[in-house]
Amino acid sequence: MTKETSPKDRKLRHAEYYGMTEIFDKIYSKSLKGDNFKNLMQIIISDNNIVLAYRNIKRNHGSVTRGEDGVTIKDIENLNRNEFVEIVRKRFAHYNPRKVRRVEIPKYNGKLRPLGIPSIWDRIAQQCILQVLEPICEDCSVAMRKIARELRPSFEIRLREQGISKEGQYGKYEGYKPYLRSGQIRYIRGFPILPVGYIQHRHPMCKKRNINKYTEEGREAIHKKQQTVEEWKISWLCSNPVLSKRATIEFADNRISKFIAQKGRCAVTGEELILSEMHCHHIIPYHESKSDSYENLVIVTEEVHRVIHATQSETIEELLKYLKLNPKQKEKLNELRLKVGNEEIS
Repeated sequence: MTKETSPKDRKLRHAEYYGMTEIFDKIYSKSLKGDNFKNLMQIIISDNNIVLAYRNIKRNHGSVTRGEDGVTIKDIENLNRNEFVEIVRKRFAHYNPRKVRRVEIPKYNGKLRPLGIPSIWDRIAQQCILQVLEPICEDCSVAMRKIARELRPSFEIRLREQGISKEGQYGKYEGYKPYLRSGQIRYIRGFPILPVGYIQHRHPMCKKRNINKYTEEGREAIHKKQQTVEEWKISWLCSNPVLSKRATIEFADNRISKFIAQKGRCAVTGEELILSEMHCHHIIPYHESKSDSYENLVIVTEEVHRVIHATQSETIEELLKYLKLNPKQKEKLNELRLKVGNEEIS
């Protein structure tokens, strides 16, 4: 029996993490009423909106592609969280886009087409603006989609009449190439006969009118709200990042994800974490791995964290008496101790 999964929209989930959902909903509501917007820059350069932009852009395939300045998301993720936010804010104070790196990529017909790769800093700045403008433009976008559906058939007919179709654009019979992988292919006088069983299709479906990312009712069909951890706890984590020179923007972001993944409980004992006393531990020490990745982090209680790094037998015994770990919990603890280079506890 397959497990039923709840619908989830990645960007909506990220907005939940950083408490921006209600703000975007209010902007959309004002847009529907036809209100004029002032002081949007206050929202654009807010801490949570900037960090949300980082979250949305960091896993894009293009984020590891170097722009003209040679910087990628891998360079930015090592910056301190507060330093990162200040850099983005300063760019907005007097914004001048950096040069766009021009490259040529191959087309279907063997020719090349130009592609512009902007600086990663420009992409983050653009994402900050996009996140705030999207709810304003959403209502207009719905109307434009309706117009587009009505106009598309006539445009397609005109393109076919002018020969700008898949066959005309890429050369004779190039449109059949995707089907040539099939072992069922047959030819008549060198002309391929397409196997009906290989043709993939789906029924055309219009977007449901009730779907909307910026209303409670509209989100229900595409996204289920995060209920694993109370909202106030996530808000506390966002408002209270780890204050350390080594606490990077990547560490702060993954700390929230890991807390929710662990359902707000210690990875070793399973007890509910006290926010002011928990520790986000590097499984492989940072001085060895130089990694703040999600996979290299685990959240534990203060006492468990002390046991992981403890080397003196008296300290270990004292903490074990307090924790009263069962065999399974002790096994998890020993796994973490071995990763940091300490001996197992018998």
